[in-house]
Amino acid sequence: MERIVSDVIKIIKGSKNEIEMEKVLWTFLLNTIITMIALAFERIDDELLCPSKQKDIKCSARMYAPFKGSLAL
Repeated sequence: MERIVSDVIKIIKGSKNEIEMEKVLWTFLLNTIITMIALAFERIDDELLCPSKQKDIKCSARMYAPFKGSLAL
């Protein structure tokens, strides 16, 4: 969270004008939200694909690796 705030401050201070600042902020915020949603889906996938973790049985996530982190829009 602290990093996001620091990045926003850098964008605001480093912008030449308000239009550029707005464009850069929107891009940054959109990318941040997409990353957060992708991480949430990865956690949900891990929980759904490996329910045996609760029973101390190891689950290999390697077989699902092509799908992890991919966010097709």
